Amino acid sequence: LLPVIVFVVFLAGAVPLLYQTSKAVRADYYHRQALLQANVSGNKTYEYLQKAETLNPVIDLYRIDLAQTNFALANAIAIQKGPTEANPKGSLTDQDRRTIQTLISQAINEGRVSVALSPLSARNWEVLASVYRNISGIAQNALSFSLDAYGRAIQRDPLNPSLRISVGGIYYTAQNYDLAIRFFTDAANLKPDNANAYYNLAI
Repeated sequence: LLPVIVFVVFLAGAVPLLYQTSKAVRADYYHRQALLQANVSGNKTYEYLQKAETLNPVIDLYRIDLAQTNFALANAIAIQKGPTEANPKGSLTDQDRRTIQTLISQAINEGRVSVALSPLSARNWEVLASVYRNISGIAQNALSFSLDAYGRAIQRDPLNPSLRISVGGIYYTAQNYDLAIRFFTDAANLKPDNANAYYNLAI
C-alpha cells in the first residue's frame, strides 16, 4: 500500500508541474514563431506574441516584444494611410484612428508591465522610453515620461552611450541645447569612437 500512496502523492505533485512546463514550452514556441514572422507579417507576429504572453504572462521578453510590435503596427497604419504629396489629407478612417490609438495604448501598457516584471532591466526601460518618445507629438507629458524612463535605463546601464544619445536627442528636439550638449558629450566620453555622438555634438 505504501508504494501506491507514494505514487499517488508524486502524481498529484507532478501533474501541475508538467502542465506549467508544457505551457512554458508552448509559449517559447510561439515566441520563436513570432520572431520568424517579424520581417514577414506584422499581424502574424502580433498573433504569436499574444499567444506566448497568454501562456506565460510573467516573461518580460514577451511583453517588451509585444510593446514594440504594437507600436510598429500603429506606425505602419499611420504611414500607409497618412498624408502624402498626392493626398495631403491622407486616407485614415475613424476606425484606423481607433486602431492606432488602441495599439499605442497596448504598447504603453506592455512596456509598463515589462518594467514591473523586471525593473532592473535597462532594455525594458529603454523600450518604454522609446515608445513615449515616439508618441510625444500626440500624447501629453510623453516627453517627460520618456526622459524619466531613459533616466532609469541609464541608472541600470550607466556605460551605454546610446541611452545618452537618445536623451540628448530629446533635449535637442526641445531646443534645450545646453543639456543636449551635455548628454552627447557624456556619450562621446563613454565611447570615444562613437561617431554618432560626435556627429550630434557637432550639429
